[in-house]
Amino acid sequence: MTRRSPRRNGERGFTLVEVLVSLALLVVISTIIAVVFSVGMHALLAPGASEDRLTASSEGIALEQVLTEDVHRATCVKYAQAPSSYGNCAGDFFNGQCPGSANVLCIGWPDSGGGCGMAVYSLSTTPATRSSGVVGGAPLVTTDYPAVTVRSSPPADTWRTTGLQVSLTVTDPDLPGLMLDLQPLASDPWGSAVTC
Repeated sequence: MTRRSPRRNGERGFTLVEVLVSLALLVVISTIIAVVFSVGMHALLAPGASEDRLTASSEGIALEQVLTEDVHRATCVKYAQAPSSYGNCAGDFFNGQCPGSANVLCIGWPDSGGGCGMAVYSLSTTPATRSSGVVGGAPLVTTDYPAVTVRSSPPADTWRTTGLQVSLTVTDPDLPGLMLDLQPLASDPWGSAVTC
């Protein structure tokens, strides 16, 4: 005589049909996820697609931030197409480090160490570049922004009140350009003349 163990409630296992149905649902869901992931990755990595747009947008924002910071602390601005420099630039404020080219915008400010800092922006060229350092010091350090072009209108004589108009254009035509109207925020940027 064979002895059977009594069945307990709730210990019933899965049937073969239940297992097959679960596997079929898992295959369908996995296929959908794989297709969505594949399409998304293809869109992101395709030439000229989202990755390029993200890079261009990121470079535009990074350049906007440093340019805004430089203008806000400016005491001297030199634009090659303008008849003279603006602000209180005693003598050659930039100590010969601001090229005489028509395609640069030079911005200078006094720093806490008693000297002066400066930044030189290339205009209407790709890549846009920002060279920065100490006036009369070591060679300027240059940062490239390959996806951005900077353009500027010459500052007016009333630059302190009207601001400096600068536009940043990214190379991706689907991304909007940025038009900046910048003004110095230093407590009295045109106060006493600064010599560097």
